[in-house]
Amino acid sequence: MSIEIGEVISVKGTNIIIELYEESNKETLFYNGEKFNGVSIQEFVLIRRGFKDIVARVQGEYLDERFKDEENNCYIRKVELSPIGYFQFDEFFEGIKHLPMIRDVAYLMSDTQVKSIFGKTDDSFIVGETLIEEIPVSLPWSKLFNTHMGVFGNTGSGKSNTLTNLYTTLFRNKRDSFGGKSHFIIIDFNGEYTNDQLIAKNEGKKVYELDTRNNDGDKFPLTNEIFWDEELFGILFKATENTQKPFFKACCIRSK
Repeated sequence: MSIEIGEVISVKGTNIIIELYEESNKETLFYNGEKFNGVSIQEFVLIRRGFKDIVARVQGEYLDERFKDEENNCYIRKVELSPIGYFQFDEFFEGIKHLPMIRDVAYLMSDTQVKSIFGKTDDSFIVGETLIEEIPVSLPWSKLFNTHMGVFGNTGSGKSNTLTNLYTTLFRNKRDSFGGKSHFIIIDFNGEYTNDQLIAKNEGKKVYELDTRNNDGDKFPLTNEIFWDEELFGILFKATENTQKPFFKACCIRSK
């Protein structure tokens, strides 16, 4: 069961505004033995649209002074929401695929429903927890490490710590799965991973100390299969697409 808290009065792009009922001002509510957090910044709200429950996060709130509830002597409270996904048959799907319509009813989300958004599945691992709800946040192994990935942030924001956590967890838990099949190359300009970070040296880690100023540094080994690659030559020689790349492709085919 869910607790009704208001209804949608505006949808502009992905910006949703709902008008709240008076009883929605409580910080915490309990209903049928379940705990519900009240409506506040960064909390989650459900909006029912047909057979789907749209999940939205509270981004802001205000009192609309143009309208006043004379009976209770208070202004109408409104909140702005941003959708993050939806529930269908009790399964959460991330992404803005569905949007509500005017007069759709909004509900509080129970702790159980909120945990299911960040919940751990069989093919995932825990990387931390949310600041407000203190709910474990998990990421899927296959989707994270089987695609391109970037970590962005200001200096000192924790990029290196994030990568260290991700790959240390990967090597600790999945090393037997890709051992002998995959190689990982870490290009480390600042020497942050040259000791026992990520994986210990006695567990198969090799550090090459490269030096572009003289010939005293290590040399990074390349096998014939890796060296004779048209894409590699195209990058090294900044090859043109229609003239030089076909030549490098022919060279690589003959060398193999």
